[in-house]
Amino acid sequence: MTATDHVAGWLETVHEGYGRFADSLHEYGVECESDLRAFDEEDLKSIRDLLCHQHGARALHWKTIERAIREVRAQIVVRSS
Repeated sequence: MTATDHVAGWLETVHEGYGRFADSLHEYGVECESDLRAFDEEDLKSIRDLLCHQHGARALHWKTIERAIREVRAQIVVRSS
């Protein structure tokens, strides 16, 4: 299984059909869900730009993916508390 496959699998759990955006995240350097934990606000902006301006994601696609990334990021806060 490739890194893009891992990312596509996670995106499919976010919303059916969103695996098609895996190349955008992989292009940014995301190889697995745990990579998202290191994201900051600047990373989110960069991913939004990649998804929306270069890979055809629409605003609702981005909102759904952003919410899922923020949930992954929040898991580390909960674990370290």
